[in-house]
Amino acid sequence: EFWRTKSRVLWLRAGDKNTKYFHNKTRQRRHYNMINHIQDDQGKSLSRAVDIQKHIENYFRMLYKSNGSFLDRNLMNGIPATVSAEINRALTAPVTEKEVRDAVFKMNPEKAPGPDGMTPSFYRQHWDAIKSGLISF
Repeated sequence: EFWRTKSRVLWLRAGDKNTKYFHNKTRQRRHYNMINHIQDDQGKSLSRAVDIQKHIENYFRMLYKSNGSFLDRNLMNGIPATVSAEINRALTAPVTEKEVRDAVFKMNPEKAPGPDGMTPSFYRQHWDAIKSGLISF
């Protein structure tokens, strides 16, 4: 327990700083996560980075590819609907300006920026200028 606590203290003191300790930990993690060899479906060992990358890409491509099957309507008839027609209309209705404004103004203004790099505070301050762009998006 002593050594574990000591390592945590060292990490807190020097972990994310541009130190020798940080770079050693980064190298150690990179080495630990490196895939040096992998076995394909036929049992052949792959060790070249290009071959490993191709094998991994092909594996996931085959795993997630669509087989082109169609949905059997008879099967669907036996599954009860969980969304009523009324709820479906509400969910598929166009978003109103009021809904967008309410959502923006209910957010904490200092929350982390979104993918566009803007905080909710920005949207609040410039609402009149940007609302049409937000609503049409």
